Amino acid sequence: MYKKIGIITSTYLPMPLMISLHQQGLLEQVMLHPDAESMLREPLSHMIAPMEINRIADPTNPPVNDSCDLVIVMGYPVKITGTYTAKLVNIHFGPLPENKGPDPVFWTLQSGKLLAYVAIHEINAADDLDSGLILKEQSFDIAPGENYGLLSSRLSHMSIQLVQELIAGDTKPRAQEADRAQYHPMPSGQDFMIDWNEMTSLQIENLVNACNPVHGGAKTVLQGGTLSIYEVMPASLVVADADAKQPGEVVHSSLEQGLVVKCKDSNYLKITILSLNEGIFSGNKIAALGTPVGTILGQ
Repeated sequence: MYKKIGIITSTYLPMPLMISLHQQGLLEQVMLHPDAESMLREPLSHMIAPMEINRIADPTNPPVNDSCDLVIVMGYPVKITGTYTAKLVNIHFGPLPENKGPDPVFWTLQSGKLLAYVAIHEINAADDLDSGLILKEQSFDIAPGENYGLLSSRLSHMSIQLVQELIAGDTKPRAQEADRAQYHPMPSGQDFMIDWNEMTSLQIENLVNACNPVHGGAKTVLQGGTLSIYEVMPASLVVADADAKQPGEVVHSSLEQGLVVKCKDSNYLKITILSLNEGIFSGNKIAALGTPVGTILGQ
C-alpha cells in the first residue's frame, strides 16, 4: 500500500487522478515540466491546495521528495534518468509494447483501432522510453466518431481505477515482449495531411478524429490556402456523373446541406467543422461564402 504519491507531468491529463489522490490524502507532491508550469500551476493551486507544486529544472531528473513512496509519470515525453527511493511508474495511453512513443492516442485513432488502452509500467533509468515491467493494462472500446480530446479525457478518468488497484497491490507484473515492440514518433507535418488520392473515406475520418483538437485538425489545401478539418461525417447522396468526379472534389456546396467531398473509394464525406486563417467555420457557412462545386481539395 502506497501512502505518499508524487505526480510528474507536462499536461492537464493527470488532473482527475490528482484530484482523486488529493481527496484520499495520498497526494504528496506535483512536479511540472517547465514548459507546462505557466499553464498548470494556477488551476492546480486551486484544485489541490494546499499542496507542494514544484517546477522541474532538469526534465530528466525531477526533484522527487524523499517522503514519496510512489511517483506516477503521466503525459511526460522525457526519459527520466535520475535514481530515487520511490517506485516510479508511467501511465501510457496505448498497448505495450505495440504502441510505444510520445503520442499513442494519435496513432491509435489514425490507424482506425477499435480499442484504446491504459497501461501502467515501471520506469527504470536503464530502460528505454515506455519500457519496463507492465503492472496494469486494460483495454476500452473506442466510441464511433470519438476524437483525440474525448478519448484522452476518458482514458485519463479510466486510469484512476487502475491506479487504485496499483496502490492496493493488485498487480501481475509481466515483461514486455521485445519481438512485438513498435515505436511511433511524435506526429508532425505530413502525418496530418489528407491525401485524397490515396486515403479512403474511413481513413480520412480517422485522421480527422486523431487531429482534433490537439494537432489543430487534419490538413488539406483549399484555393491555395491551408484548410484544417476538425470534423467530418459520411454523406449519402446521388451525384450526377459520379464516376467523372475526382477524389477531393467538392460535389455539393450549399448553405442548407454544407460541403460534401468525394473520396477515393467513391464514398462521400460532409465537412462539418473546419478552420482557415480567417477563423473557425461550419462547412455550411464556407459553402455559402463561396466554395463552388468542382473545387478540388488538396491542389
